[in-house]
This record gives sequence, structure tokens and C-alpha cells, in this order.
Amino acid sequence: MSYTYPQAAVELRILPEDFKLSSDPVLQSQHRIIVQARNVTVNVNDYKTSDTFSVEIDYKSFPFDPRLIRACGVVIYIQDMEHLYNDDGSLNKIVPGASTRINPSVSNAVAIGFVDEESIEFDDSKRTVHFEGRDTTALLIDQKYTANKPIPLNTPIDVAIKNLLASFAATAAIEVSNPLGLEMPTLAKYYPDFGSPLAGQKNTGSHESYWEIIQDMCSRAGLICYMSTKQLSDKTLVPNLVLTTPRNRKDTKDDIKFIYGVNVKNLKLKRKIGRFKNFNIQVRSFNPIEKDVLIARIPEEAERSWGIAYGFEYNPAITSGPTATPSTTNFASVNIPVLKPDGSVDTSQVHVAPYITFNIPNISDKDQLIRIGQTVYEQYSMQQLEGSFDTFEMSGRTTSSGTGLSKYNTGKEYDLAHIVKQQTICLEIDTGDLASISRFSSPGLRAQYLEQRGYDRETANMFANIIGKFSPRFQLKSYSMTVNQDSGFKLSAQFHSVIDIGNIGLV
Repeated sequence: MSYTYPQAAVELRILPEDFKLSSDPVLQSQHRIIVQARNVTVNVNDYKTSDTFSVEIDYKSFPFDPRLIRACGVVIYIQDMEHLYNDDGSLNKIVPGASTRINPSVSNAVAIGFVDEESIEFDDSKRTVHFEGRDTTALLIDQKYTANKPIPLNTPIDVAIKNLLASFAATAAIEVSNPLGLEMPTLAKYYPDFGSPLAGQKNTGSHESYWEIIQDMCSRAGLICYMSTKQLSDKTLVPNLVLTTPRNRKDTKDDIKFIYGVNVKNLKLKRKIGRFKNFNIQVRSFNPIEKDVLIARIPEEAERSWGIAYGFEYNPAITSGPTATPSTTNFASVNIPVLKPDGSVDTSQVHVAPYITFNIPNISDKDQLIRIGQTVYEQYSMQQLEGSFDTFEMSGRTTSSGTGLSKYNTGKEYDLAHIVKQQTICLEIDTGDLASISRFSSPGLRAQYLEQRGYDRETANMFANIIGKFSPRFQLKSYSMTVNQDSGFKLSAQFHSVIDIGNIGLV
């Protein structure tokens, strides 16, 4: 285990109380200061709610009456400083300017938002200032949306969202990014009723917030969005709205390793029994232009890159020869195995898994409906297992340089303060008394272990042969991280599993 020296700093973007002295420019401008934090907690929640934070600062570092502050923006920085003190004996802190110290930047920023409450506490042991607030998503949640300027339906969704943000002064500085380089659909392809009074004011009424409108636009497009940070050319950090897919599986070799018995404490697992393991998805939509119903079936009609990434077998059409099949589907449907009386699989029978149908309104483009169906499949597959764990190590490793528990100390080093929503992880259990039953041992050793504990041979062999077939990959659902000057770093994470067709890249 390597030692880390985590430190947290907070940039306060203060707008002072002007006491109605509007003629004083100093009181009308924003002032930025960076202070060292005694205790910081950042709670990263799901996409539809704000992330929250709490900060505790020594009063001697920020000796101001809270009544002097009219509004306060916050950027929180967390960094492993590698050593606690500098050569001159001063505390090694995150401060701008000094070459021997770490500067605040997008590389160590973990949250950007606004203070909702501030308080000061004095007692016999300490004098502290407390801030509590939400990330920039709160601006979009709190602000009700009114459609003063219609957005043309031929506008791509990323441009449409940027136009929405620009219509409200407080959100105009928010950037919109597409890190995966996805093709952004136009509103006309999937949202032809946007801004229409005939839509019952559902999407243009003042009862809905900016965030509800943006979430609706993204979900209809088969995308998700969340708030992050971006650094401009002048080094200023601004909020950044990221448009992406629910699960990017392009690079699964760099999942972060979490191993109970090595860097994980308090591991909990829970599964809801009885849900579908094998299923197909069907999405339907009334096409308001052609006046017909569009239907997309997933995985059969999925895009080639998406289906292959998920492990479905690609079925290209044969265009010549006696077996020519101008197939309209890319992949076979998911099937349920049919068992013979002796328990073996009957390969002569094909039993198609149930189709779960979702109705999507007003999609006029089949390709767009397929993308939405793929997103529904991804979301619905996150259902098997969920759990939580704690880790007190700030530095982790990825799976890129090897497999198995013995490879924990290889791989690329990863700063756990900068994990992201929907981060994929590799979760293993490594305890000495369970080595013989782990998925890295042979089926024979597993069976022997179980027989020694009273299981009959048939049951022992059954469990021994399936233990190693489960993927160790999970996905983070939400998490909370804390940096405390006295106790150090703590990450508490909640995760869920995904149905992994073919156990892609099992390591």
C-alpha cells in the first residue's frame, strides 16, 4: 500500500453584498480567492439530480462575516500532494503561482457549483466556516423554462441545448461537449413537436425547468447528459455539459481494479432475484411525417459497432452465391436455452427471449429510433446486482497490464479522486481463506473446497464450474468522496452490474 497525502482547496468566487451602493464597481464584480479546506465531501448523484458538496474551512483562513457575501460560486480541488511539507517547512498546499506547488486546474478540479448555505461555528476546540451547495446543474433545475425564441427543428441537439443555455444569463457560460464524437441528430428526426403549442405545453410550459427540458431532449435522442468542468484558454474553469451514451465500452481494458482484501473495505452485494437475464428490446414510435409506425428491434437491428461492442455475433448479409440472404438485421435475437430432460442444452431448438416493448413518441427517423433502442437496452441491462464499498486509498490501478489478483500492482496508476459517472470498474475478492473458491482457481480445486464443507459432489461440481464464468465488471452508479486533514481520503461508492453478453474481455 502506497502512502498518499491528499489535500483539498476551494476556490471561492464571491459576489459581495453591495448595500445598495450600485455605483461602487468593486461591489458589483466577482472576486476569487483560494483557501485550504479542512474537510471536503463531494456527493456525485444520478444524472437527473444535482451533485452536492460540503466544505469546512478554518475561520482564520476565511475570517469573514457571511452577511458580507451576496452570492458565492465554488470550485473544489483535490490532489495527492505526494508529500505533506515543502523544503521550507510550509504545508504543501494547492495554491496558484508557486512553482514548487500544485496549481489548481482542470486536472484536479472535482466539482464546480454554488453555495446554498453558509454558517460559522465557534466552540472551545475550533472555529470553522461551513459551506453547503450543489453543482452547476442546480442552475438548470431551479430555473423554469419558457420558450421565448423558437429553435428551428433542423438544429442538431448539441446546438439546440447551447441555444437554450444562452437564453438564460446565468447559464450562458456553460460549455456543451461531445467527447465521443457522436453524430448529433437534429430535432426534426426525433422531436418534431418541440416548441409546438399543440404539444399540450409539455415541452414549452413554464412549469418545467431547463434541466427537465434538456433531459427530455437527450433521452429522446438516446443520449445522457451530465455536468463536468472544462478549462478555457485563459485557464478559467467553467461548467461543461457532456453529451454521451449510457455506457461507453470502447475501452474496457482500463477498468479500475477494486479488490476486497487489498484496497476495499465494507463490501456489500445485493441482487434482486427473478428479473430477466435474457431479453430483447422493441421500441415503437408513430412517425408524424409519414403517418406510420416505426419499429426497431434490439439487438437484431442494432448498429454494427454497438452490437459488436456488446458481444453480439454480427450477421452480415450475403449478397451473392446460392446462399444469398439480403438480411435486414445485423444480429440474431437473444434466445433462451432449451434444456433436454438430462439437463443439457437442446441445440436443435431455438426459443426467442421475451421482447420488452417501449413506446417512444414522435420519432420520424428509423436510425434515430435504433439508437434510442440501444440506449434502452443499455439502461435495462443494468439490473442484476448492486452493492457498495469503501476505499481509503486515493491511488488505484487499472487492468491494462495484466489479469488476475497477482497483477494488482501492475497497470496504469489512477487518481481515484477523478473517477466519473458510469465509470467501469473491475471488482474482485481476495482473501486467503477463500483462495480455493475464487474464480482464478481451477474447477477441481473449487469442487474439492465445497465437498470438504459438506456439499455433495454433484452440487459442488455445478457451483465449481459456474463460479469462474461471471464477469467482474461493474459500473459506478453514484459515489461520495471525502478529504479530511486528519483522516485523509475516503471514497464510498455504489455500483451495479450489467448483463455482459459473452463476458467480453473477462480478466
